[in-house]
Amino acid sequence: MFRFRLYVGESPHAAKVGVTTDRLEHGSYRIASGEKWLALIGDDSDFTPKESWEEDVGAGKPMSDEVRLKIDVTRL
Repeated sequence: MFRFRLYVGESPHAAKVGVTTDRLEHGSYRIASGEKWLALIGDDSDFTPKESWEEDVGAGKPMSDEVRLKIDVTRL
């Protein structure tokens, strides 16, 4: 059986094989590999995830009453 390690995101383990976010520009990512490992690392420090309802509304799906209430309460 073939075994390998997959590193996702910055971590001490990825740094140990020499993969960090150093010198990455905004929005870029790094894919690196070595013997029996693969690393996927990027800088998402300014990433703000969308609420699931935002994607639904953007796709033209109707907004539920529960979501409307949540939006109204958030605005208060």
